[in-house]
Amino acid sequence: MKNKVLFPVLIVLWVLSLIFIANYVHKNFDKILIFKNDLKKKSYVNANAYKVNIERVLKLNKKTAYVLYDSKEEKFNALNLKIFTQDGFVITSGKEKQLNVPSDFTLENKGGLKNVLFLENKIFGLISAKKDNCFYSKIFNFTDNKSFLNFDCLPDKANTDYNGLGSSAVYYNNELLISVGTVDANLTLNSELSQNDNSPYGKILKIDKDALLGKKNPQINIFSKGHRNPQGMTKINNQTFSVEHGPKGGDELNKILKDRNYGWPISSYGTRYMVDNDGKHLPLSHERLGFEEPMIALVPSVGISALNKCPSKLKQYYKKNCLIALSLYGNKLRKGRSLIIFLIDDNLNKVNSVEQIYLGSLGKLRFRHFVTNSKNEIFEDKDGNIYVSADKEGIYKISFSDFRL
Repeated sequence: MKNKVLFPVLIVLWVLSLIFIANYVHKNFDKILIFKNDLKKKSYVNANAYKVNIERVLKLNKKTAYVLYDSKEEKFNALNLKIFTQDGFVITSGKEKQLNVPSDFTLENKGGLKNVLFLENKIFGLISAKKDNCFYSKIFNFTDNKSFLNFDCLPDKANTDYNGLGSSAVYYNNELLISVGTVDANLTLNSELSQNDNSPYGKILKIDKDALLGKKNPQINIFSKGHRNPQGMTKINNQTFSVEHGPKGGDELNKILKDRNYGWPISSYGTRYMVDNDGKHLPLSHERLGFEEPMIALVPSVGISALNKCPSKLKQYYKKNCLIALSLYGNKLRKGRSLIIFLIDDNLNKVNSVEQIYLGSLGKLRFRHFVTNSKNEIFEDKDGNIYVSADKEGIYKISFSDFRL
């Protein structure tokens, strides 16, 4: 008799528990999906002179557009991250929320949010857009819900590839520099915009901060041109450096100088992406054709992405000007998924050495962004660790130890 009474009670309790769990999952789905910290992975690789330790601190199933950490807490806390994702969302304190994207925002042709800018508590983004049959890009003010600059329609809709938009920024006193790629991969009419002074594509643009804030009329000022897909930028003192994807080979580290032309799509150390795979070379020499030579070209490509100044432990060890870059997949000839260390001479004119630290043995990690502050300066926690994002994998802590004396 007791069992007959108990069984329906247990069924009711079981059903109620399922309802409770379903309701909790529904209300907290983003937190459960994104902040699944029970999947930490920790391992290390040996670089030439030290050990590189890597540990996942947060699982994330999206591609990042920017990862901000501006907290003043001494101890790193993943809940203090502000993660902007390429599909137009921002994750703060474990909660995902859609940004105030405009109606013409598009994810077509690998589009989305490609870079985020911060100025006087306002948030701006470089985004892909589509209206009617026109694909274009724009700088959009998410805070005030208005466009700052709408770029012209791209001439080759069929070959528009917003992965080529790239983008990073460096901040100076009254202005900032923002990089904009050519939005294609196959040497089409879109690539030719890189040499067109009336187009923002394939350029590093100089933008007055007052103009960005709406205190002056917006206008495009070209700082340099001839860029293909500039992914990362940083500065040492007041000198800007940029890394960009070449085509099939020819990733570059460039010293960015005002009014210089960096050659794309006329000159490159990579080969063409061609439908018939004939692999024709572009002219290798930049200087002979009147273009600025890269400080170094990486052939084959490593899929270079973010760039920043080296963290303090590396600067103290090398005692030289030091830049650190990330890489995506690379290719069969040269593996990506790496940290890349560039040591630069005292005059900032020459690369003295390059070390590629391959981390791909630890997993299929396509490293996208450094975690930085609102001025795109690399974040270090109190122990000197840095943090990076990997596409659809998460946020990883990277630490450096066991330095060779």
